[in-house]
Amino acid sequence: MLRLLLKYPVDPSVLLLPDRTLFLSWCERHFGNSPHPAERAAAVRQFVRETYLQPRQRTIDALNRWCLTDVGREWFQFCLAPVTVTRRDDGSTPADSVLEAWHQTCERIAMLDARKNLVEHRLLHQYTFFLSQGYISATDESFPYFLDECGESHSSAERPAQICFTVRPPADDRDSLLAALRRLAPRCAYWCALLDHVEDHVSCTVCPWGDVRVAVTLPPAHECCAVARAALSQAEASEPSPFPVLLEDAHVVVCAKPAGVATSRHALSCTQLGRPTCDLISTQLAKTGGELRRRVFRQGQVHRLDTGTSGSIVMAKTDAAADSLRHQMGTSARLTFIPKLYRALCVVVENDLTNVPLKGEIKDHGDARVRTQYRVVQFFSSSRIALVECRIQQGKKHQIRRHLASIGLPLCGDVDHGGAACCQSLFRRVALHALAVSFIHPDTGLKTTVLSPVPSDFRDALATLRQQEPGSEGKQSSLMMASGKRV
Repeated sequence: MLRLLLKYPVDPSVLLLPDRTLFLSWCERHFGNSPHPAERAAAVRQFVRETYLQPRQRTIDALNRWCLTDVGREWFQFCLAPVTVTRRDDGSTPADSVLEAWHQTCERIAMLDARKNLVEHRLLHQYTFFLSQGYISATDESFPYFLDECGESHSSAERPAQICFTVRPPADDRDSLLAALRRLAPRCAYWCALLDHVEDHVSCTVCPWGDVRVAVTLPPAHECCAVARAALSQAEASEPSPFPVLLEDAHVVVCAKPAGVATSRHALSCTQLGRPTCDLISTQLAKTGGELRRRVFRQGQVHRLDTGTSGSIVMAKTDAAADSLRHQMGTSARLTFIPKLYRALCVVVENDLTNVPLKGEIKDHGDARVRTQYRVVQFFSSSRIALVECRIQQGKKHQIRRHLASIGLPLCGDVDHGGAACCQSLFRRVALHALAVSFIHPDTGLKTTVLSPVPSDFRDALATLRQQEPGSEGKQSSLMMASGKRV
């Protein structure tokens, strides 16, 4: 089988993927056994280019897990590039038809699931080309996600200067074209801000068949960076950095994000909000040396924390680190067994505290692979609040908030998922703190864990709860003995 794989550019999943041992031996034979994620990824890309390998999506996923990095983006960029074939002296074209068929197949793969294959890999220029040619419609479910990525991109190399598409005019004469355009992505703040300044960014032309050709010019500059630079210049005298740096080297930086600060902002979001706003990514780009970070994939963003959540957040400083960390925090997180640790203050909805399970694992209703492990660290029975520790592998939007609310432990301050029961004077934000984040270092290949100090509002809330709970240690022990469960 290995000789067959060497002779033909065949998908290894056809023969090897069902057997993990054979697949790993195939990887080690062709790509080496280096522990460094960047070196493994470089070997995979070189092998794909030299052999014109045609891997299926499941093979790409398997190689990603072996590399601990994201090779899919590079693979799709290579697939969508123009195919050049060197002709022989006699004019023949060796394997010309095979290469053309392969290029067309890859192009179709990219368009079958535009959100997964183009938007998530931030191939925005390719998406813009397919959109302008009519291969992708503005009514496609991937279009709002494409607009979100355009708004978050700080680099003109990633974000197109203009997007063009064709739409049908409104069937109702009373409906305006501007309202129809808003309905394409009503929840996208970036898109709504562009349409609010329609005379500066949007132009429309009527086509011969009655359709409307829409051209939207995207602003070349990201105004959030200007706001961040102004904030940094004002804060230089008072404090050296608005966000404490927990770990930094040539490849990664780990910051302690305070509550109330967004991880990233869309361009024009300051205009739409009507007030200057500063976010973590823009601040890092506005610092000294931030211009180099603009060329990194997603400007170094590999995962998010909600605006109201405090704690450790990791950012990449090189493309190799971004590929590795993005994959570890996302696709392969459930396979690396390197969890992220959170602390939360939860409201106990259950009347009888003995009915509350002290630990367990919650599966997501939409995807059973997304899970949250939790344990109750301490009950404050007089306040009916519990201190809960959570571990997650993958991080989906509001994952911990949704999961804990589903078992009757909504977070303090989380009115969206817990309702009026979460309105507590104790905490003015969602009571969630990212205590620790772990990852395989993209350069050394070593497991790295970074702890974030508990913020002052969290400490003050715990101190208040303990003052209101005399003899809390004895009550907690008796509760555990009565329930017959152990933490």
